[in-house]
Amino acid sequence: EVVKRLRGKKQAAVMDLGCGNGALLLLICQKLDNVEPFGVDVNADRIAHARLLHPQYAQNFHVGDMFTLQSLWKRKNKYDLVLLMPGRFLEAPSKQGEWLKKRLSGKCEDVLAYAYGDWLRKYDSLAGLVKTAGFIDDGSMENKSLAMKVVINSEQKAKTVPINQ
Repeated sequence: EVVKRLRGKKQAAVMDLGCGNGALLLLICQKLDNVEPFGVDVNADRIAHARLLHPQYAQNFHVGDMFTLQSLWKRKNKYDLVLLMPGRFLEAPSKQGEWLKKRLSGKCEDVLAYAYGDWLRKYDSLAGLVKTAGFIDDGSMENKSLAMKVVINSEQKAKTVPINQ
């Protein structure tokens, strides 16, 4: 569903909160040629690498904390998709987490949560992590091996997204 919406746009703005080296965004850009990637990470070396992977969009990658970098949310248009690992909300002070959740609700169409390894084991599944992090979950996450899910969308309902799309 999310992929269909992204494909249907002339240009789709996709933000990765905690983008690391930009590799996940590169995979998305290789699958969807209409994606304009954006990313933020606290590690300057990782952002430098992301800029090398996305030279046409180097200005869209920022060093900073996703919970405090207000410039991410000053764009006129909404992000079509935001990628995030919900465990980051458990590491941040609750006030900062609530601030970011408000931005996500107001400035993006869809949020796709993902998790891996220890996070999935610690919370038994992505659904468990999503719930603990305080996101909307309609109970549709029954498959413990599925590691991606839309947790907030414009209708404020959760939807499952298959990994292979």
